[in-house]
Amino acid sequence: MFEQALGLTTLAQTAGAGAAGGLGFMAMALLSAEMRSGVDMILNETGGEKMLAQADLVITGEGRIDAQTLSGKAPTGIAKRARAKDIPVLAVCGQSLLDPAISNELFEDIYSLTDFESDINECIRNPLPILEGIGFNIAKHHLS
Repeated sequence: MFEQALGLTTLAQTAGAGAAGGLGFMAMALLSAEMRSGVDMILNETGGEKMLAQADLVITGEGRIDAQTLSGKAPTGIAKRARAKDIPVLAVCGQSLLDPAISNELFEDIYSLTDFESDINECIRNPLPILEGIGFNIAKHHLS
């Protein structure tokens, strides 16, 4: 309704305009905001490039890695930057639903809590021993 009243139908089609209940659209329409990649902005502001220049391995994570992860979420942005510098990238997540053929383009390995404990509720209730096991596996296979 707002977009029609102001004649901003093109703006409403901008990537990210519908995120967070249309907050992106409202910010662009009323505040002349511009859409920027959140992960790029954070990496630029926190010295991410400098950290990557010193890295031999990158470990990133998310609660669930799935098709949405590929749509501009932090793990994808981090992985793309690291891979461009030939730095291997590992992901740690609660659950991974990505096809390995797709995930292998970004991540050398994905360590999912549900690969170590099939009961997702147990993963949520008691993640520490699972994460310790994942940390051990990462050290064993990637830090030797």
